[in-house]
Amino acid sequence: MYRISKLLIAALLVSFVAFVAACGEDPEENGNDNQQNNHNQHENHNHGEAQVEGLELIDRSDDSVIAYIHGDHWHSSPLILEEDGDHLSLGFRFLDGDDEEVHLHLGDDDEVTIHAHDDGIVDIDHHGDHIHLHGVGEGETELHIELLRDGEVVYTAPDLNVLVVHDDHDHDDELEVDEFIILDRAHSPHEPIADVHDGHWDGDFADGIALSITDEDIVPGSSDWYERGAAGTEPQAVSLGVQAFEIHDDHSHEISIPGSYRLEAVHAHSEDEDVLYISESHGDHVHFVGIGEGHAHVIFQLVDQSNDEVVYESPEFEFDVHGHDD
Repeated sequence: MYRISKLLIAALLVSFVAFVAACGEDPEENGNDNQQNNHNQHENHNHGEAQVEGLELIDRSDDSVIAYIHGDHWHSSPLILEEDGDHLSLGFRFLDGDDEEVHLHLGDDDEVTIHAHDDGIVDIDHHGDHIHLHGVGEGETELHIELLRDGEVVYTAPDLNVLVVHDDHDHDDELEVDEFIILDRAHSPHEPIADVHDGHWDGDFADGIALSITDEDIVPGSSDWYERGAAGTEPQAVSLGVQAFEIHDDHSHEISIPGSYRLEAVHAHSEDEDVLYISESHGDHVHFVGIGEGHAHVIFQLVDQSNDEVVYESPEFEFDVHGHDD
């Protein structure tokens, strides 16, 4: 009984000392600590919002992604506008490092600024959360895009190429392709490797291109794509462009690519999709990546930019993809 009483008295003394210590604290100092904690939490929250690492441009006519950033470059670039044509209304979707949308307050705390490097090619009308882009003069320029928060730049996108074309081609006339030449873009200048002749492929790579299966950690579109395999003979991917000519008024004229038309490529057979990856069109070129062992066939296409109709298809072109141990 005596021992229990001593323990009870000790507990009461500890509680009393703690109470006195709490009463002795400076309320103003304690309040400042709480304010500092709240400020830090608010500051971290703001920093979290500012971690923008990517951008998608949205065509507001149909809410589709018209261009997006991958690494340090744009895909689906250049944007192509017709001189004195309808304006293009573009919205913005900013992304974090996990490709999740960063929700911003465009027009309030956050602001997107865009300007062209060259005068007389495009006009840009800012409308807070979107812009209107007008082609006013034939030519090519780059758009510089920045995201500002409270007047400070928190994200700068890679410059975006824009091409304004003067479309004087009569799209009611059937396109008669006279020459269709595939270019290897790994060389400068780009090297012709195959061309269509009398309905079949001719040239150094008329029988196709050999690739090795890409490593799992290779980032599509990166320079690592073009590193040679262990044998030092086969790339893991190629970037192929095109040069094409048409017969018009009994004369051969180079076809405007990109401009009036763009280059695309599709698998000739559905099973080829497990062997070869085909990127979306980059206007005048397409990327091809070996992803599975086997043979794959592709068809190159020219697509009319004014109506998205395919106006030319090439014969099937072959890719032979090898494993690393072959």
